[in-house]
Amino acid sequence: MELGINEYTSLTSLSIRQSIHLNYSEPPDRLEETTIDAAALSPESSVIDIGPGNGSFLRRLVESGHRGMIAALDRSMTAAQSVAVIGSPVSLQGDACRLPFADTAFDVVFARHMLYHVSDVFAALREFKRVLRLSGKCVTVVNHAEQAPRLSDLLRRRVAVNGVRPPDLQRVDTTILPDMLRSVFGNTSVTRRVGHLVFYRPEPLVAFGTALLGFYGVTPDSPLRADIEAQLANDIQNWFAHSGRPWRDSKGFIICLSVRED
Repeated sequence: MELGINEYTSLTSLSIRQSIHLNYSEPPDRLEETTIDAAALSPESSVIDIGPGNGSFLRRLVESGHRGMIAALDRSMTAAQSVAVIGSPVSLQGDACRLPFADTAFDVVFARHMLYHVSDVFAALREFKRVLRLSGKCVTVVNHAEQAPRLSDLLRRRVAVNGVRPPDLQRVDTTILPDMLRSVFGNTSVTRRVGHLVFYRPEPLVAFGTALLGFYGVTPDSPLRADIEAQLANDIQNWFAHSGRPWRDSKGFIICLSVRED
């Protein structure tokens, strides 16, 4: 089973990661609001969110008073079902590289933190363009090449000690995506955000690291999972016990806005 499906069979880890970024970012992380602002939506715009996760973004959009048609598509059936319960009129399981929608069906395409999981990034971007109307907007979001590098290094070392090899993910990050989009759309503007995750006690950092283990090859059903979780918690607790300072890890993302001009 591919990571993009396996990691999102349950949405618990995703919700933990979202909560950590919301509550432990300096400066405060306003990713969903900033993404909506970047699109400069009309309340009547027809919107599709590709890779909606647990639906928190679309829930925010609905609660803001958006009246236009909203659709969602995710490879995870769990994610597709979670969006359906918030009232989205169209919520489907499907592949971003083969969108089951007609040409020029939408005013806005959102694709947030999901391009790492597609089999062919350029095919997905061409599909995003295909389903947009003329002058329609594609809003994509990706992270820096390495988010929270200190924690990432710890996770890599911890899984390696246990003989686990992390899966290969598509490299789609802030250094690559803008040029990919320009090759498909002919234009792209970029909003950049940088900051830090800052932890003053071990518990939330342990929760965050545990919620990332799937990306390092330790699936929820792995027989090594419990041991690796315990080892990771011990690593982090020892660091706090001896450091006497907060754990700071850099983070950043870009929001790319591309417009269909032909």
